[in-house]
Amino acid sequence: MTYQSASGAGAKHMRELLEQMGALHRSASSLLRDPASGILDIDRAVSAALESPEFPRAHFGVPLAASLIPWIDRDLGTGQSRENGRRAPKRTRYWEPKRIRYRWKASACG
Repeated sequence: MTYQSASGAGAKHMRELLEQMGALHRSASSLLRDPASGILDIDRAVSAALESPEFPRAHFGVPLAASLIPWIDRDLGTGQSRENGRRAPKRTRYWEPKRIRYRWKASACG
């Protein structure tokens, strides 16, 4: 969802997402190179980078890298957002067993 949120917002936002990802990697790169380093130390380094005033956030206003966006658009009154509601028919279309078999048959014939 992070990539989709950034790409939908345009090139400046995509660049900022990549800058954010690079900043997070740089914040923990020495720890990542050391197999003996603890994951909690890595987590602390990444968390400190996310909270840093120097962290790139000019376009989003917040750190998008390493974030989960649980709610996009407006409430449908069903406990889902409009974005989640749009996705439900797609999941059904792609994962319904009969349709999967149909797609496999079609691709095998083509």
